Amino acid sequence: MALLKFEYMFELLLIIYLVPVIIVLSLLWRLVLWLVRNVLRLAGWLVKKGCVLLWKGLLLLVGILLGRCSANRPPDSK
Repeated sequence: MALLKFEYMFELLLIIYLVPVIIVLSLLWRLVLWLVRNVLRLAGWLVKKGCVLLWKGLLLLVGILLGRCSANRPPDSK
């Protein structure tokens, strides 16, 4: 009888100790998922903005080069 009572007490104590651990682990898991989601979103935004800036810089460079070529022509040539 005492052994049976000790077994129930052990299971009860195990549940009492594991419930807060499970709650903390679930909160940490949610934090990790939130961080990963936001880091991936930030990386996508940075890649998008980088590509846009690179394209605009390329267009600006082409415009400057074409402007220089047409500005350096002699006045009588077309």
